[in-house]
Parts: sequence; C-alpha cells; structure tokens
Amino acid sequence: MSSRLSVLKIGANYTHSLSALSKRTMSVVIPQSEKSALFDSQYSENYLNEASIYIHWPFCSKRCYFCNFNKYIEKNVNNVMMRNCLVKETEYLLIESGIKNVISVFFGGGTPNLAEPETIQAVLRTILNHANVSNETEITMEVNPFKKCPHRLEDYKNVGINRVSVGVQALSDRSLQELGRDHSVEDALGTLREAIILFPNRTSVDILFGLPNQSLECWNETLEMLIPLLDDHVSVYQLTLERGTKLFKMYEQGLISIPDENVISDMFNLASFKLRSSGFHQYEISNFSRSTEACSIHNQAYWFGKQYIGIGPGAHSRFVPKTLYEPRGMREARIQTLEPVPWMKEVQAVGHGTRLMRKQTKREVLEEVLSTGLRTAEGVTNRIWKDLYPQGITALCEHFSESPTTKWLFQNGYLTSTSGCIRATWKGWKVLDHILPYLLIELNRVLSGKGL
Repeated sequence: MSSRLSVLKIGANYTHSLSALSKRTMSVVIPQSEKSALFDSQYSENYLNEASIYIHWPFCSKRCYFCNFNKYIEKNVNNVMMRNCLVKETEYLLIESGIKNVISVFFGGGTPNLAEPETIQAVLRTILNHANVSNETEITMEVNPFKKCPHRLEDYKNVGINRVSVGVQALSDRSLQELGRDHSVEDALGTLREAIILFPNRTSVDILFGLPNQSLECWNETLEMLIPLLDDHVSVYQLTLERGTKLFKMYEQGLISIPDENVISDMFNLASFKLRSSGFHQYEISNFSRSTEACSIHNQAYWFGKQYIGIGPGAHSRFVPKTLYEPRGMREARIQTLEPVPWMKEVQAVGHGTRLMRKQTKREVLEEVLSTGLRTAEGVTNRIWKDLYPQGITALCEHFSESPTTKWLFQNGYLTSTSGCIRATWKGWKVLDHILPYLLIELNRVLSGKGL
C-alpha cells in the first residue's frame, strides 16, 4: 500500500466538498431487489429535529488563481434583491425541512464580508423566526482580508456573528501574489489582530501549504511566524491544483512548480508536530484547536453526517424533507442553481432555487459518514452511527476486524476499534484516501447481509 500522503481539502466550504468526495469514493451497484429495503430505515427523532445552516455569498472582488468554488466577480451587486432572496429561500427550506433546532450557522463564499451587515442580520432573523437558536449557537463568517474593507468586523458582530474564519492562506507577499490574493501579509495580520479582539477564543485561521516553489524551510518559517499569532483554532490545508483554475494552467505550462509528494508529507508532519507542541489538538486531519470548546461545531456536523441546509447560489444540502418523514424518511442531497441571477429569478418565482434533488439511500449516507468521520480524531462512534442506523456500529466493527481485507489494516496500525468506535490512527490518516475503498467494500458487504 502506498505511503503517499493524501489530504482531502475539506474545511469550511463543505457545501462544495462533499460532492467531490462522492466522486472519489466508489459507486456500488445495488440490485433492484435490495432497493426497496434501502429506503425503509428511519432516522432518529433527534437527527430529524436539528440541522446546521450554510449560507453562500457568491461574490468576490477578484478570483484567486487556485479557487474553483462557486464565485462571481460583480461590481454592481443588487444587495437588496440578494438579501430578499436569501431570506425567502431560508424561510422556504426551514419550513420544508421541519427542523426545530439550529446547531450552527456558517456564512461562506465567495467573500461573505462583502455582504452588507443588514443582509446577515436579515437572514439570522429569519432563522430565529423559524427554529430554535440558543445564545451559544455557533454563527461563523468567513473573512477575507482587504487593504480597506467595505464593512467593519464590528458591524458583523453587532448583527449576530460570533465566530470568524480569517483566510490568511500564506504569510509571504510573493506567495499571496502567486495565489492571486488581493491582500498583503500586513493586511492579513491586521485583520487577524482585529478579529481576535472582537471574537476572542472564536477566531480561526485558514493557511495553505504545498504552495508554488515552497520549500520545507519556507513552510517552517511560516509556522514559526503564524503560531504565536493564533487564537484557538487553525485549519491547515494542502493546496490542490483544480482543473480549470489559473494556477492549474500555469502548472501545465511549466510556469510554476509544486513540492513533490515527499515534501508535502514532511510539511504535513511538521505542521502537526509544531501545532501539537504549542498546545493544539488535531481533532481532524486538517483542523487544530486549543480546546474542545474551540472545535468547529459546523464542520463537525458535516463530518458526522448531521443534516445541513444550504442556502444561496450553488449551496449543497443534506436533509430529510418534512413531507418524507413517513413512511420512509429518505434523506435528500440537493444543489441550488449556481449562477446568482437565475437563482434569484427562481427564488422569486417559487421560493427556492433548488436545481438538483436526489434521494439518498441509507447505504449512501453511511458511506459518506464513514468517509468523513474517519478524518476525525474521535472517529466513527456508535453514538453517531445509531442516529443513522439503529442497529449500531458493533456488527461493522466485528466485520472489519475479521475480514481479511480490513483485518490487515488493524493489525498494521492503520485503524483501531475500541468500545464501539472505529478510528484511523495517525498512520492511517496519512493514507486515508487509499484505504477508504477497502472499507467501503466491506461496509457494503455488512449492509447487504442486513438487507440494506
């Protein structure tokens, strides 16, 4: 089995990432005789009652060279129409989902701190009108540094934001230019300092490694500079060259070079070592926090298969519509219309801009949870599994430890199973992309034996 490090970039923008994940995992052909049984399993009442909410602000001042997210460069955004449509779709989907409790809210993009604070406030008020939101509910906004921000961070705090994720990305002006960012290191550090003052213990940072022409020594210097400035959370992502981006084209043309796999692996190990030595806990492959309280509740909802509702152009959802509670309780995967103008027209016409809607089998849901849950230090626990599969995880643990295919992974230290929990070890994390296909094969054998 290859020792190549493979780190999936799954962080704040999960509405984009889970669809990519599903393409990376295997597709299992389900016999027609099994299909009816796949749709019959119910979800727990607790599962159906709560969800996270993602709101997508699709506009940016500039397209970064590495970004393939759903974003648009528009100088004259119709803020009033966008606000009204976000509010309308929020209301529609909350009613359709029938959820009672919101466990987290995340404003992503795009560049959400280009949205007017009044827009954020209007969406949050709509959520409050249709679901329970406690004073402790995590409400996060992605923040991109600017030389001169159109809105103050304090304005967003005043309308309800209580956590921010600052897109620092790099601590070299040359690297920022190569990534196509429109801020400098000074801008990023200024934004970070302001954020920590306004959101103490609730400020996160995004940083990239594996940048063009980046050496291990340069990455070490970045970490040495960054760690003393951090609040209580940081997300460390490997740069991925996405087809269709400017950076990908530059790489194909030989204009830039990217560190090789061994250097990438060393960079990942170095970041993990330095952050853990500085008091951070690596609670997910790419995410570190100083305490349990500082862990991202929103991201954990994705990793552990909770319901989430995506609002705005191109947003993704996973939830059980209220109309489908009985008799089958089928979860749906949805994607909203990508382009802002067509999306707004659809919302104005019918209340929502859902473009794609697909019912998920219980098998598909469990595959997603196994794939993302193993990215976490907690692993896939019986508590998580039982929300989705009442029989619990015991049978899967036993099968994994006995099957020749997966037994080897346990015996050689890639996986561990204790007290009704399956976890990837540090060794397993580094090759998770490679071992997941074997686990998914065995998962499907277990489910087939249970009539699913």
